[in-house]
Amino acid sequence: MTIFGMQISSEILTAVAAILLSLVLNYVPGLNVKWAALAKEAKQLVMLLLITIVAAASLGLSCAGLFQSYFSIPCTQAGAEFLVVQWIIAAVANQTIYKLSPQLKSVRMVWNK
Repeated sequence: MTIFGMQISSEILTAVAAILLSLVLNYVPGLNVKWAALAKEAKQLVMLLLITIVAAASLGLSCAGLFQSYFSIPCTQAGAEFLVVQWIIAAVANQTIYKLSPQLKSVRMVWNK
């Protein structure tokens, strides 16, 4: 896939999507305060659950023939193995960005309560 004249691999696209998920939960006003109120373990579980749901839906929709595009995943063992690798990339990118993202003042206030 080419975006802005650059060749983008599926691995980079996966990492970017997972990073965006983390940034949305950290910085969208209102949502970030609710997110900050959750326990660390709950946040990690929710993130992994969201990534898993997207991965499973992608494979399921591709196998059902309902999602046919550049991003379709072959409904084969190789497709499932590819999806596992993408899931790992997404999980690592998501959790890394979460830990590296500076917290807003409103979020720090929730933590200090």
